[in-house]
Amino acid sequence: MRSLRTRLLWVILLAIGLNTAFLSSAFVLGYVRSRNHWRMLVTNESHERLAAVVTELWEEQGELTTLDSRRAFANITHFADELAAFAVYDSRKTPVFYWRNQSYPGLSPGYVLSPEFPVNTQGRRIGWVACVPSDFYFIETNRNLADIFGRILLLAIGLSTVIAVILSNAMSALVTRDAREVASILGRLSQGERDLIFPAKSCSEFREISRASVRLQATLAKEERQRRQWTQDIAHDLKTPVTALRGQLEAVKDGVLPLNENRFKLLEREFGQIDKLVKDLSLLSRVESPEMSPVISNIKGSGLIQQIEGRFSRVAESAGLGMECHVETEVIFPGDPDLLSRALNNLVQNAIQHASKPGIVRVSLEQKGNQAVFTIVNPGGIPRSDLPNLFERLYRGDTGRSTPGSGLGLTIVRAVAEKHGGNVSVTNTANSSVCIRLSLPLETHD
Repeated sequence: MRSLRTRLLWVILLAIGLNTAFLSSAFVLGYVRSRNHWRMLVTNESHERLAAVVTELWEEQGELTTLDSRRAFANITHFADELAAFAVYDSRKTPVFYWRNQSYPGLSPGYVLSPEFPVNTQGRRIGWVACVPSDFYFIETNRNLADIFGRILLLAIGLSTVIAVILSNAMSALVTRDAREVASILGRLSQGERDLIFPAKSCSEFREISRASVRLQATLAKEERQRRQWTQDIAHDLKTPVTALRGQLEAVKDGVLPLNENRFKLLEREFGQIDKLVKDLSLLSRVESPEMSPVISNIKGSGLIQQIEGRFSRVAESAGLGMECHVETEVIFPGDPDLLSRALNNLVQNAIQHASKPGIVRVSLEQKGNQAVFTIVNPGGIPRSDLPNLFERLYRGDTGRSTPGSGLGLTIVRAVAEKHGGNVSVTNTANSSVCIRLSLPLETHD
């Protein structure tokens, strides 16, 4: 596999080659166009000069003759350095004079010019002239000019190529050095090292990679801390009922405790606590999995509120609380009924369980903009230090440790909300209540 530096050098060399080809093509094209333009100018100018001599000769003699033409055109051949040959014809296109540059190798001795440019005077056709320009490169001044430009072009291409290679080699070395350094630090990060320093680079792309790597390192460190804490919390939450079960079973075995109906209820309660924790862990793992997709259907919000009211009215009453459920207007939104029902159950159960004073638990649904918003309000308050962590796994705060539950209920709520493209938030209100809002979009988004 080619290295980044090799690829950069190849790209730069390709750019140099294309630039050289472009400059060479431009030079050749310019040379061809200049040569053609020069031939046109020489031809037109020579025609005019020849026509002037023919006119003067005709005005003196009244006709064009071979002898007179030779005598007249012998005086202008020294102006014809740029011509390979020229010819003069009378009005009947009969040749009267032909001149050929003997030093020009481009024409055969028997080359014949055809009359091509008419000569008129006083509205009368008096003759014809024709000429053949020399090759552009045959003229010494032109040749010198072309040679100078060619040498300058070759020198410019050579110097620019050498300079470009040197600079590109230096730049590619700098880029690959930065890339290797960033790759090395990322490799150490992947091997478990933390608190690594990502140096600022001169290249904006590498600076962005460094900044993203710093964020990644912080996220990994946070996830690792949470994973360790989660493992400890799971072990603690499992250890308590398992220890209680083991102790009671050993006591029953030794005959210290009687095996009666009350004992079975106690054992069943401990097993239930373990079962709830395992089920919540399984559900959370499933909901947080990227491969998991909710089974979406259109849900009537009033139906969910009625389920909540029927399920928790007696529970709230037995806890010494009142319960009010309210739907302002019917709201229909897309969602997974089972997951949303579980999320709302967790929220209401949590509100009843953690109400710190008598009062009323209020559950309502309303449409705000393009969202369906469930609001659960219970009497009491949450310590400000606990608010940022309420939706973390197994976090129950100081007051929640003594209450039953897996500590995953609110985490499941957040996962369900995010899976639907919504969000959940909790705040303390001014009238000593806790307000939790579950917001869900009214339309699905891919």
